[in-house]
Amino acid sequence: MILPTLAKSQDIPTQADSLLTSYSRQGLFSGNVAILRKGKVLFSKSYGYSDAAAKRLNGLATQFRIGSITKTFTAALIMRLQERGKLSLEDKISKYLPDYRFGDSITVKNLLNHTSGIRSFTSIEKFQQEKMKMSGIKEIMGTFFDAPLLFSPGSNFQYSNSNYLLLGYIAEKVTQKSISNLLRDEITRPLGMKATGFDSDQRKSTHKALGHEATIRSDHDISPANNIGLLAGAGAMYSTIEDLMRWERAMYGNQILSDSSKEQMFQPYLKNYGLGWEVSKRIGRLSYSHSGSIDGFKSNIQLFPESETAIIFLSNYFNTPGPEICAALEAIAFNEPFHMPSEIKAVSLSQSQLNVYTGDYLLQNKLKMAIVLESGKLLSKIEGQPTVSLRPIGAHNFYVPMNGVYIRFGMTPDGSAVSLKVIDGKRELEFNRRK
Repeated sequence: MILPTLAKSQDIPTQADSLLTSYSRQGLFSGNVAILRKGKVLFSKSYGYSDAAAKRLNGLATQFRIGSITKTFTAALIMRLQERGKLSLEDKISKYLPDYRFGDSITVKNLLNHTSGIRSFTSIEKFQQEKMKMSGIKEIMGTFFDAPLLFSPGSNFQYSNSNYLLLGYIAEKVTQKSISNLLRDEITRPLGMKATGFDSDQRKSTHKALGHEATIRSDHDISPANNIGLLAGAGAMYSTIEDLMRWERAMYGNQILSDSSKEQMFQPYLKNYGLGWEVSKRIGRLSYSHSGSIDGFKSNIQLFPESETAIIFLSNYFNTPGPEICAALEAIAFNEPFHMPSEIKAVSLSQSQLNVYTGDYLLQNKLKMAIVLESGKLLSKIEGQPTVSLRPIGAHNFYVPMNGVYIRFGMTPDGSAVSLKVIDGKRELEFNRRK
């Protein structure tokens, strides 16, 4: 059950801490959160472990991978280069990528607002299979350079990591500097962001958070290495809660970008995406935001320019319900009703009790879910999808940490399982057990 709670404005720290403590206590959140208004920190606190196995706690200096929040920095670099006359948003990318066959139909601006039609390399099987052996951007380009465009440039929106990989490449080409040095010289050093940069699997730091995720072995496994440096301008950065506060403040001054550049950047195009930022209006409140999702980490930065309010969310637990938590934090920040999570308490069931649920279940006689018992754990297996572990939380009720859904079994009076429902928020899918 979830219960509506009304936060008083003076209780923002109390309400935010209560919310995050509830998620953290249940193993659903580990990380750092801050709420700011006009540069004043209303709330900032750390939860959980930067290394769960070593019981090393997160702190305000902990460095988290921020995934696609990187795109806000890459976009700012491109805007700065335009201000200096190094490039133009209207340039055809053939100017910088003469060997790319679609370069004459795609502009730098198409890359920035995801209207290029270029397929995202992270969705291409070849990249996923070979990424740990790759060593540079040219190899990644090879996974999508020969692929047809998904649509005519400018006619549609499709979020693509390839766009921001190419923007980083273009920035390097026009400056003859690496993107990591560009970031340092153009943004992080001027803003005093000393704990922000491009990450690598080999980087050593006592403040570096390890990524964690739910697997069939454990609810908090260490995420495997992913050769993060390959993501470059699309998603390779790390930062801290305090450095991202400095980044938020930079959006209101002219230290990094002129007013005209920011006006361009925060102009929504297709699907409410600007240039490196999502631009939306909900219940009359203007918002600039970007989320990040990368192995072991979830993140979100959300600015509300009309009141200069900001929410920064960093987590080193991939399976955290980030959108749900951030929606509640927004409500808290603006003194609106929000939802506290019901506590998910695991219960212990014997092998014989778990065995009652095993069998094949069908959705509309098409999709088959096999419920099996292996090594004392109840597992769900669907062909083509990862095997997930079911955590018992009550009579015939289970929680799935790997994807945040609930499973409820339908039982006959004699105690046989005849169906199961997969419950994801308000959406329910019912599977019937094969006889």
